[in-house]
Amino acid sequence: MTDDRLAHMAAEARQTLAAMAPDSEERRRAHQILVRQERGLRNTPGGYWVVAADPQAAHHALTGTEPATDIQRAALLTDGAARPVTTFHTTDWNGLLDLLTHHGPRATIHTIRETEHSDPHLNRRPRSKQHDDATIAHLHLHL
Repeated sequence: MTDDRLAHMAAEARQTLAAMAPDSEERRRAHQILVRQERGLRNTPGGYWVVAADPQAAHHALTGTEPATDIQRAALLTDGAARPVTTFHTTDWNGLLDLLTHHGPRATIHTIRETEHSDPHLNRRPRSKQHDDATIAHLHLHL
């Protein structure tokens, strides 16, 4: 299960940003529009929820259950730690779990930081900010 509400917010602004020439004034303005739109949707009905900004946002969390017998591995990720799938599109969820299983959270976060640093002006991978918090809890059951 993943909370991908933010990925669907301000989609048009994100697409416009992606089409802009790198380091152009138009791109800087488009980035500002994206940031304003995302902030305007934060912690609002129909938007996305950030607990750090408002603890009441926890009441809007997506929840679910899975039978324990169906789970061999899982991860709890902040949005910054999910970036390889949701923002960078360098892997899918299984690939991210493979990376965690074989290399661990520290190496995974290091890879995320390298990817962020390789695109300091947010040109190749449009996003609202260069860096985001990245926290990972990884579960791998050896059955």
